[in-house]
Amino acid sequence: MSSTLTLAPRLDSPAADALARELAEARGAAIRLDAGAVTFCGALTLQLLLSARRQWQADGHPFEMDAPSQDMTDACRLLGVSPEDIGILHETGEPQ
Repeated sequence: MSSTLTLAPRLDSPAADALARELAEARGAAIRLDAGAVTFCGALTLQLLLSARRQWQADGHPFEMDAPSQDMTDACRLLGVSPEDIGILHETGEPQ
């Protein structure tokens, strides 16, 4: 069973705690993250997403991020993270 989790617009340190709890509850199955409304993603949340993606891969379950906002992909690049590393398969505006 797959679940979809909509990310908060502001993914700062306080949001990372809530996201960590939501991800822990979703562990054990495929997950899809909706990042279309993200306007800010801080380093702590990005690190959490990197770790979660690796955990899902180790568990053998898909971890994908749908339709990320430009701010989300910009945050990845600014912090030196490949969008693919957090499950972004298709960036906004790219053909799927």
